[in-house]
Amino acid sequence: MLQLPGTPSRVIRSGVLTLVAAAGLAISPARSGAQMPRVGIIDVYGTHKTSAKQIRDALGISVGDTLTGMTLLMVPAKLADIPGVASASVDPVCCEDGKTMLYVGVSEDGAPTLELRPAPNGASRLPADVVQAGTAFGEANMRAVMRGAMKEDVSQGHSLMVDSAARLIQLQFVGLAAKDLDTLRKVLRTSSDGDHRAFAAQVLAYYANKQAIVGDLVYAMRDADADVRNNATRALWVIAMYSQQHPELKITVPYEPFIDLLNSLSWTDRNKSSLALMQLTESRNPAMLAALKTRAFDSLVDIAQWTNPGHSLAGVMILGRIAGIPDPEIYAAFERGERDKIIEAARKAK
Repeated sequence: MLQLPGTPSRVIRSGVLTLVAAAGLAISPARSGAQMPRVGIIDVYGTHKTSAKQIRDALGISVGDTLTGMTLLMVPAKLADIPGVASASVDPVCCEDGKTMLYVGVSEDGAPTLELRPAPNGASRLPADVVQAGTAFGEANMRAVMRGAMKEDVSQGHSLMVDSAARLIQLQFVGLAAKDLDTLRKVLRTSSDGDHRAFAAQVLAYYANKQAIVGDLVYAMRDADADVRNNATRALWVIAMYSQQHPELKITVPYEPFIDLLNSLSWTDRNKSSLALMQLTESRNPAMLAALKTRAFDSLVDIAQWTNPGHSLAGVMILGRIAGIPDPEIYAAFERGERDKIIEAARKAK
């Protein structure tokens, strides 16, 4: 049974927590008074002209601090005041040893950026039965994750969780995708409601003809809403793996949009796309590896240097493949803490 390692889709937002990749929970600052677990890790990315120390000093948050949403909402503006910093973001992710991992990203003047599409302003919305199924799945999925029941089967080109309650609802998605295909596509492209667009991307993944929805999901990878991009990225990742297992279906998923997301300011974009590319680069496609080095090398180095091993491994593996190092040797170096050796080998690779 093919499955992904602890990388649930994000679902329609409910409360303070929303699901993200790599066995983590992104803590939404929407409730400004909500208190979060104390900070255990602060990782900075995107600093190539400015220094991480400048960012940390301006951040005003230290390891051991207790955070609230209001504190986090003030961070981007504070960091954007630093000379040379065009914009900034902050993503608190739960948890390592019961503490928050704080990812602080900056986009410097002149650095590669991800150009996002303006949010649509249409009135289209999902049908009531789709919304009801989405709400039920969000609750079931959250309960499963909190129990550690995150395993899933993706051998059919879409996610089916081992957790029986969540899986039962996902099986409903198959019928809903077939029945409401045109509406899902319209909502994804035109709805002013980000939650509805995010769920449309997720349900579209269950349409039987995977090639038919690739274009819709690639389009959604440039959506203004991070949840929409997250769900579309994950769906395409699964479809790409499915296409590798079933070449007779001739499903084509472009790898370029995943590379583009590595230069996003959003941590969820970088995290999810790096995990997808760790899978896709197993083939060691020379064109893909060359594009990764040319277009996203600095971003991969940032990812490889993140403190949490589950979040940094993808960057190290991709860089090792760029360097032409066999996978067992990459992983052994990673286990020994020799990330810098992998980074330098990739930097020198032609």
